[in-house]
Amino acid sequence: KACHQLYLDKGQDMTGYNVLEMADDVVAVADALGYEQIQLKGNSFGSFWGMAIIRRHADRISRATFSALEGPDHTFDRPSAVRDALLMMEASAAQSPRYRDRMPADGLVVALERLRAAADREPISVTYTDEDSGDVIEVSIHGDGIAKLSRGVTRPPFFRYLMHDWPDDLLRMLDGDFTEAAWRLNRFYTYPGADNAAKTIIECSSGISPQRRREFENDPAMAIIGKPPLFDDGICEVWADAVRPMDTSAFESDVPVVLVHGDWDVSTPRENADGVRRLFRDHHFVEVVGGSHGAIYEAEENDPAFIDALDHWYATGDRTRLPDRIELPPLDWSIDAKN
Repeated sequence: KACHQLYLDKGQDMTGYNVLEMADDVVAVADALGYEQIQLKGNSFGSFWGMAIIRRHADRISRATFSALEGPDHTFDRPSAVRDALLMMEASAAQSPRYRDRMPADGLVVALERLRAAADREPISVTYTDEDSGDVIEVSIHGDGIAKLSRGVTRPPFFRYLMHDWPDDLLRMLDGDFTEAAWRLNRFYTYPGADNAAKTIIECSSGISPQRRREFENDPAMAIIGKPPLFDDGICEVWADAVRPMDTSAFESDVPVVLVHGDWDVSTPRENADGVRRLFRDHHFVEVVGGSHGAIYEAEENDPAFIDALDHWYATGDRTRLPDRIELPPLDWSIDAKN
């Protein structure tokens, strides 16, 4: 609220911070540079933005390459789809020497669900000493706190090079060590700060359809994955005078596209790709097995032929060299991501 008032006091016009304006901005840049036709390339939110450009200015787009796909109604990721990606990571980690003998019998995710239910019944009290101030901090961890940490305490496993911390983070909590979790939650609850104002307004404007909201509310995995930050906490209401809702419905396009997605993506889960593929009549889909939110880059690093095929597509519009599937090497879970 203070952030919102600050910009009002400055006379800032905040109504332009939405993807519709951003789509028009891209075409305005093309006009200024004298380009009648342009290509688009976007990852994650960049794909969401790119689809908005195609929706409004399809005649200006020659072709596009999108990865870590986020369609018109995918601003909030479905909890059950995120859980599915975590289960794939868990299955891989369970085969490694580092975790083979440490995994709960029914798996990390299921064990965490039990822990969340237990914390709902009886919150977990944790005391630790703050390294900076020397103060003794007491934190009460409820089920909601456990859900907030389902994607990691140290660092979220959004990319393959960060995944090694995730099993250890969960195993420490399951073993009764909540010191790091308590520190993380205390920082979250006590010093939340204000997110980037433009980013928040853009996400609030991008919105969620009534149907998808109902699906979220009935999704049992929300109990363990947690609610998206802007789902119903009132932040979007604070920026209501700046929010310009987008059309979250599906569309159909003849723009040629290449779509790339990883099946271990816990930021924009794999089910997003199925929805996005239906939007484009002329598409080539590349599934990256074991790929994260950075699947297109991980595929490039592991397969030089894929880079050549992409470069050929960018230069000529020919997709015949592109594979349908790239399988990344098994993740070496013995590596300590902190180092």
